[in-house]
Amino acid sequence: DVEAGLLYPDASFDGIVCFEVFEYLRDPARAIFEIQRLLKPGGAALISLPFFYPDHSDRIRYTEQRALELFRPLFADVKVFRIGNAYTALWDIIRKQAQRLRLRPLKILISGLIFPLYALLKIFGLDRRTDNWYSGLFFVVRR
Repeated sequence: DVEAGLLYPDASFDGIVCFEVFEYLRDPARAIFEIQRLLKPGGAALISLPFFYPDHSDRIRYTEQRALELFRPLFADVKVFRIGNAYTALWDIIRKQAQRLRLRPLKILISGLIFPLYALLKIFGLDRRTDNWYSGLFFVVRR
């Protein structure tokens, strides 16, 4: 339990992976301190935070700014990468809603529209653009 503290000595690890955990924590600052404590000097942690996702009983969603405020004080180097954009977020919503439809003809119709949309995203590189919409954040932090 990264939030409660782990029974390893300081500077025990070259790397730590923490995917899709922070949104469930009560005390994320404590978890960040624990990750920093466990990393060797120069060690790195890979951390992902979902943002624009369906409700999945998580406690909090982190914006890029808020996450940076948490990580920067304890790490020498913090790099953030946005996952997705407005186009991919829209794609995810349509795709997930189509999967939930019970009326088969409507499901087939919407599914038939989804794949051309996906093709347009790929053809025009819209899936690789960055903007102020994102599905999540990916951090590489170094001690």
